[in-house]
Amino acid sequence: MSERKTKGTKAAGASRLADLVSGTSPAFGFGAKNAFASTATHTSSLSSLLPEETDHLDAELKVLVKRLSKKDAQTKIKATEDLKTYFSQAAEADLANFVFIWPKIFNRSALDVERKIRENMIACQSILFSRLKKEMAPVLKQLIGPWLCLQFDTSNDISKLAAESFQGAFPNKQSHVLSFCQEEICSFASDNIVYHTVETISDARYNTPEEMLSKYVRVVSGSFSMLSFLYENVSNVATLNDTTAALFENPKFWETTKSTHAPVRRSMYSLLKTLALVDRGVSPISHQLATVKTSFLNECFADKEQVSHDMLWDAVLALTQNYPEVWSVEDVKGKKNAASRLFRFLENACYGSGTASYPALLALLAHIPNDALFAVTSDGSIFRDRFFGSFWAGLSSTNLTVGNSSVFVTSIQECSLFFVLKYGDERISSTSSETDFFKIAPISLALLCEALLFPATNPDARIKLSAPSLEAAIISYIAKLASTSSIPDSYANLLVSAFCNVISSTFVNGQRLDGSAVNEEEFAIFCERAGGIISTLSYSKSLTSVNQAKFSALAETLSVEALRRMCAPDAHLKPSILLFTNLSVMAVSETTRVTESLRELITNGLTHLLIDSPADSISLIESIVKRLASNRNDDLHASFIRSLVETGYLEVQSEYLQKISSSGLKPTPVPEFDDFILNLLVNTAPSFESLELVADSMILNDGVSSLSEKGMSTAITMIREGLELALSACLAETAADYPQQQNHLDLLNRLASKSVKSIMAVADIHSLLAVILELSCFNAVATGSSSLAQSAEALWSKIADSVDKNDALAEVVVSRWRTALLSEAHKATSSDLIKLYSTAYLYNPEGSKQETLASMALFDSATWEQMKSGFQRSQQSLAILDPSYMTDESDVSNKSISLFSSQYSRFARTLAGVFSLTGAVSSDAFGANVFELVMYWSLCKDDEHIRGLKSDLDFDGQVDDVLALSLASCDAGSWPADAMAVLNGSTSKRGFFVDAFKQAVNGSAIQGRAFAKIAKSGYGLLSASGNAEILGVMKTLFENGSYTAVVPLCHALQKSFNPESSATFVVSLCRSSQIPKSDLANKAAVDRASAGLFMIKIIVKGCKDLDGEAFASGLKSVVKHFRTWFMFGNDVRTASVPDMLKTRVAEFLAVMVEGLLGFDINVAGFVVELTKVLIEDLGSSKLVLFNALDLYQCIAMADSENWTTMDKFSDSIYDICFTRFISECSGEHRVAVAKPQNELQSRLANICEDIPFSVLAKMKPHAQLSEMMRTYNTEAQIMAYRLLAKLTFKLVETISVKLEMSLGGNEEAIREKYISQALMHGIKEEPPFVEPSHLVETRCDLHSAFGLLLSWMALLDHFIGATYELRTSLINELKEEDPLPKLLEFIFYTLGVGWTTKPFDLTGWEFSAIEVEGLDLESELGFNLLCAHLYYRVLRNIPALARTWWSSCKDRQLTQAVEVYTDKWFTPILVQAEIDLVLQAGNSALEDVELRASKQAGEITALYRVDEASADTVVRFPPAFPMKPVEFTSNSGGRTIGVQETKWRSWMLSANIVAQNTAIMDALSLWQKNIKLHFEGIEECAICYSVVGVIDRTLPSKSCRTCKNKFHASCLYKWIRTSGNTQCPMCRSEL
Repeated sequence: MSERKTKGTKAAGASRLADLVSGTSPAFGFGAKNAFASTATHTSSLSSLLPEETDHLDAELKVLVKRLSKKDAQTKIKATEDLKTYFSQAAEADLANFVFIWPKIFNRSALDVERKIRENMIACQSILFSRLKKEMAPVLKQLIGPWLCLQFDTSNDISKLAAESFQGAFPNKQSHVLSFCQEEICSFASDNIVYHTVETISDARYNTPEEMLSKYVRVVSGSFSMLSFLYENVSNVATLNDTTAALFENPKFWETTKSTHAPVRRSMYSLLKTLALVDRGVSPISHQLATVKTSFLNECFADKEQVSHDMLWDAVLALTQNYPEVWSVEDVKGKKNAASRLFRFLENACYGSGTASYPALLALLAHIPNDALFAVTSDGSIFRDRFFGSFWAGLSSTNLTVGNSSVFVTSIQECSLFFVLKYGDERISSTSSETDFFKIAPISLALLCEALLFPATNPDARIKLSAPSLEAAIISYIAKLASTSSIPDSYANLLVSAFCNVISSTFVNGQRLDGSAVNEEEFAIFCERAGGIISTLSYSKSLTSVNQAKFSALAETLSVEALRRMCAPDAHLKPSILLFTNLSVMAVSETTRVTESLRELITNGLTHLLIDSPADSISLIESIVKRLASNRNDDLHASFIRSLVETGYLEVQSEYLQKISSSGLKPTPVPEFDDFILNLLVNTAPSFESLELVADSMILNDGVSSLSEKGMSTAITMIREGLELALSACLAETAADYPQQQNHLDLLNRLASKSVKSIMAVADIHSLLAVILELSCFNAVATGSSSLAQSAEALWSKIADSVDKNDALAEVVVSRWRTALLSEAHKATSSDLIKLYSTAYLYNPEGSKQETLASMALFDSATWEQMKSGFQRSQQSLAILDPSYMTDESDVSNKSISLFSSQYSRFARTLAGVFSLTGAVSSDAFGANVFELVMYWSLCKDDEHIRGLKSDLDFDGQVDDVLALSLASCDAGSWPADAMAVLNGSTSKRGFFVDAFKQAVNGSAIQGRAFAKIAKSGYGLLSASGNAEILGVMKTLFENGSYTAVVPLCHALQKSFNPESSATFVVSLCRSSQIPKSDLANKAAVDRASAGLFMIKIIVKGCKDLDGEAFASGLKSVVKHFRTWFMFGNDVRTASVPDMLKTRVAEFLAVMVEGLLGFDINVAGFVVELTKVLIEDLGSSKLVLFNALDLYQCIAMADSENWTTMDKFSDSIYDICFTRFISECSGEHRVAVAKPQNELQSRLANICEDIPFSVLAKMKPHAQLSEMMRTYNTEAQIMAYRLLAKLTFKLVETISVKLEMSLGGNEEAIREKYISQALMHGIKEEPPFVEPSHLVETRCDLHSAFGLLLSWMALLDHFIGATYELRTSLINELKEEDPLPKLLEFIFYTLGVGWTTKPFDLTGWEFSAIEVEGLDLESELGFNLLCAHLYYRVLRNIPALARTWWSSCKDRQLTQAVEVYTDKWFTPILVQAEIDLVLQAGNSALEDVELRASKQAGEITALYRVDEASADTVVRFPPAFPMKPVEFTSNSGGRTIGVQETKWRSWMLSANIVAQNTAIMDALSLWQKNIKLHFEGIEECAICYSVVGVIDRTLPSKSCRTCKNKFHASCLYKWIRTSGNTQCPMCRSEL
């Protein structure tokens, strides 16, 4: 706690203020003034703080105060943020120690040029006052100036925060605080306004001129606003006047009205407004009116900046209202006074501020004294006349635009009307004998009328003034004159008559009143505008009935004349139509003249008019419809319809329908209207563009049609028939244009919205509803219009509740569903068809009806056979995935189309969804359909495996659901007994299981697999007896030769076997499998042996001990019998054995080896040799190879004592396996997606993992492995990379030795290419730019991307252990080929750097070292980590190439994101690695060099000592290293050790060059060698001035015979190559 102030030492005023802060003092009073120093010195430095003022602060606060004294903006921003956090968390005792230091800190920084600093300082102030309250009282006066100024900051956030903090500190006491601190506030404001300048208010050393100016304007304008705020809130103005007197008497204060800065003038105007509104008795300007007039009023209208004009007018109006004497007659007469500048202001259209200025003019005129308004101005004119003349002259100014013209018109009308009504007008009293409207109307009214009706006379008016604003102003003006008692009725009547005469004369005669002709364009404008103004005035309630009648008569005359011209068209036809349509119905009484003229037009002239000028006549239809709706003349309406029909124009007829709909006209049904609608329906096909309008004409007035009953019925029937045909064509995708169908649906939607009954009343509605429902479900049908299904769905939702819920509609829908399902041409998907069926099925909630619909979803076997024809053949290689396959077929299908895109697929998938909905049906047909569905599922799995697709889990789930429903509905527990009865022929029982079993026994392999799937699904339902009977079923099936059924069944139910119950069967199978060698050509015998071996394998696989009595002898006899098949003398041969049998033998032996069946040495040797031969056999299938490899792995993992013969074949087998690995992952197999091929590749990769290096090196498969890294198999890719890495390590060692052995830096050796063509091709592959999440989903893209990354990793492996020469060669190759940009762009795209706002977060991941095998490439995470690792390796090994790409990239968004991402995640690791290398090397690494490294500073210092002298070099790592290169600097230079600066700089440059692409230690080593060799007397190269060559690290070895200068070989080679000559670079003699 500070003891600087003890209790009772506060000043009295401060004590009272403390009460105020706490909110406890009811009153406020102070006795002393100037208790505290002025706060005007807000730019004072914190350096003025004495040591004893900060000694008592805690250490953290001292540091913050010191940081606040810094000049750097970012440092201060961070310091203020930390200070804000400190104030919030520190103890109040610590904050109290800070109170008396705070004013210096706050006043210095609160008005800083940086917005964030100001915001943080006011936040700190708010926290201090909220926490300390009374403790802040002593320093309030020192803080009040900047605090209040911040409330008017240009930043809204800061001003709001400052106001809230002030109100929060003094709730309900602000007025008292302002009174208490008024001297300090005024002093602060006065200093800023009067004394400070741009240069004095800021420090030019640390701020730019723009920042200084911004602060000056902000502070000075804020000071004016402070004074306004003070006068608005202080109650004792008289006392305040004493404080501000000196300021208001200072001429510099008034000079601010001419400030060049608009914000300053604006705040000054605001202050003047506030002062003018203060009571005259105490206002400080009441005694300075002359100054106010001279400095403000006479100057303000010269202000040309719009931004300040709103406050300017507030001040002018406040001053004029309270001090009207400032506008005296003498002032008006002057030349440079307010009046003359006001006129110039108006002539310039208020300098563009019309929106703010024009509305203020009326208020100004209302408060200017009368004598001044009629005083003579300096040019001899009267103020009023000069005012309006200048006002209208503003129309010619470029400052008046179309945007602010309406306020111009309104303002001049209001001002003119004000003068006329208040002071009269000379023209009103002198109109007794004059009839010319433009001579008797007030001048402003005449000008407005001329601008409206004859805009050609004033081009500016025509361009800028809008007709609506002029029309409104004129109507208001005339109505006001005609309805005001101060205007004589005689004048009003005369004015109206004259105005009507202007319009009538112009329209009838085509001339103005002066006789001048009106051209066609002017006449069109006149007609357009005259019609509207007449219509409005004709029913204006402000006019007398007499004047209303004049306008009505005028409208009638004009209408009759216009109709006459339409009957006999002339040049003014179009304007006449325009005038007629603009004359509203209300304006024209339906007199005999108008009706007869209209009848004459409809009867004799309308048809020709519509035909000859259809475009001009469109607008005429609306006017006629309105009149027909008004007079209800059915006869006339019928004639009108006949005219429309005779035109034959759809556009004209559609316009009629639109207008008749919007007008609410319901003509009495007449034959003509029926004919019209029916003709429209027939003749507008196929476009049907007016169907919605037709619907409006049918459904009007609460659903009552305008058509007759017969017409209505005919129209609806026509629509229904057209829609059925159109929608049917759409569903078959044969319709040419979908807009037609869309229009049909729109029409029905319109009808349904207004009257569903109109649709439901149609006979045979079900067929139409079925079509609508069908389309609503088929989203995939209408390729050209996705909105068709949505429109149909919306229509169905409107009419569904009105449809009777009976069987009829549902059956119609399901019938159409069946047709669509069976039609190959139908384009609906299975999802669409399921949706359609579900809608119909759920539409009938009753069970009996749903049972009927469910039965309709069943199909006979013939239909299924037709669907699946050609899709029942499968590849033999699929047995790799499912060994129960029993087929020798090799083709996928004899169909040219894929199973997934076939009708069969849509058919089966639709029924799967339907059966999931309906559940099991009590019908044998249901079971047959389910069995067919399971067969499709089996074929579907085959197709997925062949095409490398992921399983469709939704469909799999549907099949499982349907199967479960079927099993639950039958007696699944006893099916083995039923199966035995079927096999014995002793039952005719039917049922799901029995029927399925019969098909499996008598059918194909696919049917056997389907039944196995069913049996496996129902295994859990078996009873105890049923489980025991399964073995008997299999025995019988095997004995009957039903191998296609028993093999998959045995595989599916392998859990049901146990050694005890199966022993006898196994022995039997062993005997059956030992067919003679002579039967190997007999397919039946081979199938029997194959099936037997497979079943033996399945049964005994779960047995742990195969040497038991139950199995051993039989199994061993089988193995011995194999020798009779494969042995030819002493050789093992496989040619005579079928592939399927080879496969079963390999499978059988693998299980035997795994089960530890004991073999004697001879049998074991045979098995090993057979395994080798099977792997070598190129004529056998891949299935044989796959199982042979499995057998090999089982032997390799078995007890070596029993399989010693494997050793002699080991290298040979590895050689074979590696060869097969290459062949199965190259060529067309490289891009294979079939899962069997992938499994084979994976097994080969797994075996090759342990291949001896000797075998690998002998084959030199660099090119093949480079290609295999792009194989579509992850395990194969990884294995190819691992094997290539082994070879690369040895290759790098060999090449490095070769380069080191090359004498003199052999350029040819350096320029030799060491990156294989295959690897270079791999790294130059175009990367797949696919979203990371989609990359995982698209297998091909995933493997392509993975292969690219592995290729780059293999390339970067060349840098591990490489010498400088090899690294240089590799980098030169990469420069030449330039593959790196594509890689980096792909990496950043994958990581989201520069592409998203949230790139991949590497927090917690060790990406600098990564195991490829451990990555989960099936997830987005694994791929991102691999990209991050590869980017790290790029930066570690070839940083210069990465830097070149980064610096030349034109995508700045990307480069900025890369810089940030690199600096955040990679730079710290790379810098750490470089520093660790230096620290590990120590001072012994470089002779005579002392190394120092600082992790915190991120720099390395090397000090070279020569006796007592030393020289240093400092390596600094910049942010975003290595995208930004390291910096080599020297504090000492070379002179400290006697080296010339030019040489020293060249050595530094050489080290810097080397450091761009190698470790820093390499660069420092070069630097050290240059110095050392220099002192040893070795001459430097005359080209690069370095002793050790930068390119090849050699000494200068080439010399000129003439000048004797020495050169590096690489430097000389580069000189000759770039210069193009062989002359010495020093003496120019021939080398």
